[in-house]
Amino acid sequence: MAKVRRRVVADGDWYLVECALRADGQTSPVSIFIDELASAAWPSEGDGVSDADAQVSTRSWFLAVCEAFAETGEMPRRDYNMLRDGFWEFKHLDFRVSFYDTDGYGNYQPKLQERHPLAGGGYFPLPDFDEIVRLGHPFFKETPRTPESELRTAAAIREEDLSHDRTVDD
Repeated sequence: MAKVRRRVVADGDWYLVECALRADGQTSPVSIFIDELASAAWPSEGDGVSDADAQVSTRSWFLAVCEAFAETGEMPRRDYNMLRDGFWEFKHLDFRVSFYDTDGYGNYQPKLQERHPLAGGGYFPLPDFDEIVRLGHPFFKETPRTPESELRTAAAIREEDLSHDRTVDD
């Protein structure tokens, strides 16, 4: 099986940020999201980015955060959350984009954010992710906790995406 091609969102000194692919090897929820925001066609009711200017602005913000993260390995604390099981999210207004890291061979080791005991239970900075960071899927988050359905979707996309890396003939 030939190596699949993923859309690269940012390639920096620290990370390669690219869009995860579904089982068909062609569909990428985040790639679709980026394109829909560019043309103000993202179906977004009540999420704070429903008008055209807000969608274009959100796309610019998202791409800038990905670029800075890829280049420096860091991002402002307000722009991300750790979810669970090695899933993270970029966050802006009510929208989120799930992400995870991988070695590019179909493996991943969940990276968790450690608590700092002397900082009142605060968090250490981001962990050292593997060199490849994959963007899973966009979603709305209207409650304090990430819905289980979104976590299941993130897990399904990660497994489908990583399976492409495992089946490549070199």
